[in-house]
Amino acid sequence: MLAARGGGRRDRRGDGRRRPDGRGGGRAARRRRGAGRAAGGRGNDFARKLGIPSDPVAACALLRGPERRIDLAAVGEGTYLGILSAGLDSDANRLANENTLPLGTAVYAYAALRALAAWKTAHWTVTIDGETREFDGYSVAVSNSGVYGSGMFLVPDARMDDGMLDVVLAEALPKRRYLANVPKVFKGTHVDEPGLTFLSGRRVSFHADRPFTAYADGDPIAELPATVEVVPGTLRVLAP
Repeated sequence: MLAARGGGRRDRRGDGRRRPDGRGGGRAARRRRGAGRAAGGRGNDFARKLGIPSDPVAACALLRGPERRIDLAAVGEGTYLGILSAGLDSDANRLANENTLPLGTAVYAYAALRALAAWKTAHWTVTIDGETREFDGYSVAVSNSGVYGSGMFLVPDARMDDGMLDVVLAEALPKRRYLANVPKVFKGTHVDEPGLTFLSGRRVSFHADRPFTAYADGDPIAELPATVEVVPGTLRVLAP
């Protein structure tokens, strides 16, 4: 079953720390077909996306419901459920994971502010299903669920059963303008803002003009350059 947030011990780091897909298990994990335990990190974004209730009793009621199949995203020997991103997000994720202050979910905003203050624009090369583009900017995000950072709806209309990955390119903007757009991501009202490009595909390769660690669901998963591929319908879940 998929356990709800609030049941059992909870991890202080991202949703990627506990996962039903067995990330890190490589090809064997990708072949796994059983439903698993939902993420129990600070963000709980996987459960939020699937509409799994936070009350453990209500979550247990899902055992009587129908089963769903959802996609995974694979990068190297790992897989993830939510969003992989690199660039400014790499710096922010590292700072959030290193933080020892009792900030709860506010740690993501704290880390983003610190990362933005020191940020220098990167040059990116992104290839989606064989088509390549370059840009200067903040980050590249490759999304399966569309949600990360404790309720940031980066891709509000993302589906986890469409066999596609959503790609978000955050292009160069003045830092003040970038910062003003961040609160909009929690409501999903940022999609028409200048500087954001939304694309989709089944295979995404990207790198930058300097080294970055790609983070997925709050944890490091790969060094750039990285290639992400969708693995359609590979995970069975119990969710509304």
